[in-house]
Amino acid sequence: MRHHGVRLVYVVMLVVSVLLAFLVLQDLDKEPTLGETATIWIQDTRGSASGVQTALMVTSYARDHRVSIVREVDDFRDPDGLLHLYIAAGDAGSAPAAWLRRGFSSFGGFPHVETHPFERIGDLDPRGMYQVYGPRGAVGGLRAEFAGLGLTGDVVEPLGLGFRISRFALPPLGPAFLVVALSVVLAVGASVLLSAKGYGVLRLQGMSFLAIARWDLRRLAPFWLIAAASITAITLAFLGLYNGFARLGLFAVVAGGVAATLSLLALMAHLGALALVARSDILHGLKGAVAPGPAMASAYLVRIIAALLVLVVGGSTLVFGQDLARRQESGKYFAALGAATYIALPGSRTREGGEKMLEQVGRWLRQADKRGQVVAVFRWPLEQFGSTGARLPHGDLLFVNETFLTEQPILDPSGRRYGPDPRGRVRVIVPERLRRHAGVITANAPLAINPADEGKGVRRTGVEQVWARDGQTVFTFGAWPRGYEGEGPDGFPLDRSLVRDPVLVVIPNGSPLVTERNYSARATQDGIVFTNPRDVLAALGREVPKEDIADMAPVAQRAAADYAQSVHKLWISVLNLTAALAVLFITGIGVCEIYARKDAQAVFAKHISGWSFWAIHWKLFVLDGVVAIAILAWVGWDNWTRLATSGEFTAQGVPPPPDLPPADWWELAPAAGVTVLATALLVAALRLAHHRIVTEHAADV
Repeated sequence: MRHHGVRLVYVVMLVVSVLLAFLVLQDLDKEPTLGETATIWIQDTRGSASGVQTALMVTSYARDHRVSIVREVDDFRDPDGLLHLYIAAGDAGSAPAAWLRRGFSSFGGFPHVETHPFERIGDLDPRGMYQVYGPRGAVGGLRAEFAGLGLTGDVVEPLGLGFRISRFALPPLGPAFLVVALSVVLAVGASVLLSAKGYGVLRLQGMSFLAIARWDLRRLAPFWLIAAASITAITLAFLGLYNGFARLGLFAVVAGGVAATLSLLALMAHLGALALVARSDILHGLKGAVAPGPAMASAYLVRIIAALLVLVVGGSTLVFGQDLARRQESGKYFAALGAATYIALPGSRTREGGEKMLEQVGRWLRQADKRGQVVAVFRWPLEQFGSTGARLPHGDLLFVNETFLTEQPILDPSGRRYGPDPRGRVRVIVPERLRRHAGVITANAPLAINPADEGKGVRRTGVEQVWARDGQTVFTFGAWPRGYEGEGPDGFPLDRSLVRDPVLVVIPNGSPLVTERNYSARATQDGIVFTNPRDVLAALGREVPKEDIADMAPVAQRAAADYAQSVHKLWISVLNLTAALAVLFITGIGVCEIYARKDAQAVFAKHISGWSFWAIHWKLFVLDGVVAIAILAWVGWDNWTRLATSGEFTAQGVPPPPDLPPADWWELAPAAGVTVLATALLVAALRLAHHRIVTEHAADV
């Protein structure tokens, strides 16, 4: 047996191992530094130590104790595209020292990373993360030095590489690996089963199962080694040109792990298929037959897994496709914002320090809002708004300021545009299609605006309910979707920048009805947009402490980066779906091949007796129908379970939790489509097998 199919599988799985490692390393660029002993997270400052004093202490400690210390700082003006590494290189042989000498190269070149000596960090807020590379004892010593300056914090243990990589089990990379693994098992198993005649000859010569297995593997091992060496050489040449061998060791670990796993699966499939061949008697083996029962069961197990994989990957592809279409539609709105920017708040604070920061930033944001410098947006699912038992329909509710109305046209039923209210009242703008729910929405608005005083302040000021023309699409400036439809299959935020007929609660600019904490909370959810970034720069150190603003992220630039990532995920998902469909078709061929070899004579006899194609093969169709019904039942049971869980919350007068996926019986449609497609592919493969039996007179063999 030459096993050309197995040799091809070896090449494919090694190439795929390299490609998957490439994609994993590109995603790991979001975590550029790895291998630290531990991280000291400074969250509180109880003394008067400045950033300069802290930098001198860190540099001195690193030199005296021969350790290296790194602090990552996002660029203030371009946090999504540029990262700064400030390095105290006390150990000349450490990785951080090499980064400082030669520069740091991320695997895919994004984000761009610049390295600097630690003493150049300037007067940056000393609160933050300090990664220590060196002996474990140096971590405690450095923490004590920080404490001597009045800086306190915790020691954070590094995440293991396995934990970091485990997130890639999510779509689209997780299904990609499953598709490849299934293809390897199927292709290797099919190649061995199709060589049943050759194995029958070897068994006739007296070779045992173990002897045949050793004989096979000895013939295949040299090819695997040559293929691995060739692909390794080609990969090294490519990586040298692509990124100068950046993170080569980690790339080798990931690629080697994937290749080893796939090779083990190929070996298990080879031995399993060989065991099936050995179960048949020698006479049937010489005819190319295998034990039909175990072979059919194995083939159908792979077929069921392939069908479920098509269902999962197809769902992911649909979600990513819809997300990309939404981003294409909203892209022109983001581009029109020009230099508009979000702001981010630092996370290195104690609880008390965080409360103080939120108050300070909130006061500044209120004044900026009063001057008309910001667009404020806060999102909430309409169905989760209001009192117990309100039963509002699915939709969107936006809390916005009056500047939002100057940037985004909202029309009344007569076509006139809403603008700022000279009376300074809160307005609830309800689409006409929601007239029967308007009373509930308006009544609950005061409590939602200011729950601290149970909405009393809002009611004293007054709430006006007005109407909006139906059919309006509203741009939300990229504010996070709160509580629903927020994440894709892999946790990536889905685009919900354009919403249809939302309810708007318009709050006057700088209104005292909104607390300082709520202003700051909106900023952390991309709900505060400065239309002119110079307003932020002018306020630093004057209206708000510099250390309370971590960075400014250009809105249009972030949207463009998210669009590129969405395209990347869709392409991978489409390739996964194509491969999964190919596997599903091949499983159909495998099932038909086993079936045809087992019943070839009976098929031919029935054919010449005038039986129809459907009557001859009805047993196989019934078996495939049972599998199809099982898949539909699985999807239906999942929907029923979610519906029952949602009903339990509703019965108690509590809205379902935001992370509970809604029950959607339309999910049965793609499941039905997959089962119909799987059956159609099986029928196509069976027609080919049937035609071959008839034309080659297989019944005479």
